[in-house]
Amino acid sequence: MSDEPSDEPSDEASHEAKYIEVVWVTHADLNDEELAAFSGPEVALGLQGDLIDTSNTNAMRRVKVGHRYYYLKHYFRPGKYLRRFLGRSRVTREWHNARWFQRNNISTPRCVAYGEGNRYFGAYWGIIILQEVAQAHDLQHIYQGCKVKFNNRLWRAKVSFRLAGLVRQIHALGFIHNDLEWRNLLVSVGDLPEVFVIDCPAGRQIYLKGNRRGIVRDLALLDKMGRQVLSRTERLKFYLLYKQIETLSMQDKREVRRIIRFFSSRTKRDGKNR
Repeated sequence: MSDEPSDEPSDEASHEAKYIEVVWVTHADLNDEELAAFSGPEVALGLQGDLIDTSNTNAMRRVKVGHRYYYLKHYFRPGKYLRRFLGRSRVTREWHNARWFQRNNISTPRCVAYGEGNRYFGAYWGIIILQEVAQAHDLQHIYQGCKVKFNNRLWRAKVSFRLAGLVRQIHALGFIHNDLEWRNLLVSVGDLPEVFVIDCPAGRQIYLKGNRRGIVRDLALLDKMGRQVLSRTERLKFYLLYKQIETLSMQDKREVRRIIRFFSSRTKRDGKNR
């Protein structure tokens, strides 16, 4: 059984500074340029770069250090609702889950640094920094902006094979992503695509053995976009690859129906409760 994400700092963290309400952690394998650029939150936030995305909770910039690029996500709040005050913050959960992926040899971008401050008083900040995966884009972007590549059926089949193995590996370790949308999957655009999982603050261990609801939700999130752009044959092939089977059993057929109906049934329940 895999080790569960822990609140305790790993011995792989080479530098950790804790003051009143301030945490800053850097990975142990940083080179000299990275150590200088990410020596503290003030230095990291002062780096100039291109704004990639912004929302009311965070902003992401692409910054260059030496010959490498990094994604710096700056959180403006620790979480929503009670999460602002209780439990792990969003940035802390994202960091620990990313480190858990690395410890379990699950493809994910290299973690560089993370920190947060003023959790309960003052102006909150949270930062997580990941190294860019060269020549890779999120799967939704590839579908929308790289039509020539995405329309190649052989390339799609290779991505499906890689993705099925990645998701199977995560679930076999008793972990669910909880936001397994296409936008949270990085795919390299070469002839031999690799798949990387990203942006996982909501991920968690499965505590009840045999409880497959979280697994079904992960697969349903993947299929939410898949049903719009893939054929039924391709979607079925993905499930067969994920389960490592050649034909569906009665139990598999029931699970496939649960995946297909997962969000439609939830929408009906929400409508009745209004």
